Amino acid sequence: MNAIELTPDQKIAKIGPGNIWHNVYSALEKLGLTVVGGRVADIGVGGLTLGGEITAVFILVLLANSEAGGISFFSGAYGWGCDNVVNYEVCNAA
Repeated sequence: MNAIELTPDQKIAKIGPGNIWHNVYSALEKLGLTVVGGRVADIGVGGLTLGGEITAVFILVLLANSEAGGISFFSGAYGWGCDNVVNYEVCNAA
């Protein structure tokens, strides 16, 4: 639930909803990458992106060589965090 995986071309990140934005930014910063996400480091990825307590896996477009970014530091150029989700993988409890 808190995995962060990149596609081989490093253009898309698969981010588990158990992450907080600080963990996402820290992992991607090492590669010179970031995503359009929360402005507050300890906000959860799932809650910010969906606006609620829904379990999903987020596949987000990565921004190369950018600084850390719901409403993001990048919203003026790229829209809100939810606008940058390529795919949702929803996991329903049986």
